[in-house]
Amino acid sequence: MSLKILCLHGYTQSGVSFRSRTGPLRRSLGRHITWVYATAPHAAATTFDGQSQQSTEESSSSNERPSAWWNMHGGNDAQRVWADVEQSVKALQQIAREQGPFDGILGFSQGAGMAAILLALAQQKNAAAAGELPVFRFAVLISGFFPQMPEFEEALGGGSSSSSDDDDKRLHVPSLHVLGAADAVVPQSRGEELARRAFDGAEVRVHEGGHYVPANAEWRRVYKEFIEKSTV
Repeated sequence: MSLKILCLHGYTQSGVSFRSRTGPLRRSLGRHITWVYATAPHAAATTFDGQSQQSTEESSSSNERPSAWWNMHGGNDAQRVWADVEQSVKALQQIAREQGPFDGILGFSQGAGMAAILLALAQQKNAAAAGELPVFRFAVLISGFFPQMPEFEEALGGGSSSSSDDDDKRLHVPSLHVLGAADAVVPQSRGEELARRAFDGAEVRVHEGGHYVPANAEWRRVYKEFIEKSTV
């Protein structure tokens, strides 16, 4: 079976650099998966969510500009932050029209947050029927976090408690959350918050390392098994 996965890079990276960083993963999962790497439409600002863009684990290693799905704009301008997100959504809609449809979405760090936003907006707007946003069969979110944006929480219907009503408002797409126990950029607890608050039935796996995409033999097996059971 042939699959197509949309990949969203981390803050200050690019589609080209993220493709390079995930080479072992792509090669190990076989020739039947087409990987499409998007580059965010915004230039990265000097900081993101309290973290310097100079983090060696986040910075782009290519000649492309360090890019962002959104910038914090000093952390106190919610309208500008969401305006960035809306532009990123439009850019991903265009990619979906030109290169989709996609079976899955894979996001790293800020890209994982962007993937969660895209999934929430699609579920909120019933995009499957309207055809306005791409719809995915599964999500792999690595070093992700819960975007602290009112619009995202509204799309989830709040998603702050554990009641059965809130379970119905969470995202129902199968999701694998890969977190680093030693991640100093996005702590494990923030990835757990994303899985708990935003996704129904999330699968959470933790590696012992930091802020990167684990791709040794054990982890390649984890990805492969998750994708296979999500696309039966």
